Amino acid sequence: MGDRFIPVNVNTAVTISDPGQTTDAFGVRTEKNIFITAATASFTANDVNVVCASGGLNFGSDNPLYVTGAVSNAQIGSIFYYTQ
Repeated sequence: MGDRFIPVNVNTAVTISDPGQTTDAFGVRTEKNIFITAATASFTANDVNVVCASGGLNFGSDNPLYVTGAVSNAQIGSIFYYTQ
């Protein structure tokens, strides 16, 4: 089947809303979450203030950062993420 590529978004506001749930045609609900791959400025996620030192933040072996709600206190254009 090969690798699956997911397009990454860049935040266009100071918050990224919780993506919530989706429901398919059979009524099966799937919880969606935010996955942050990199950041160039500080933000708040999972009720934690994530401080970004100069030069940006890569989550290393914990990449991507799994966020179970919304992201707030972000600088526009500083968070690279996808939802799934």
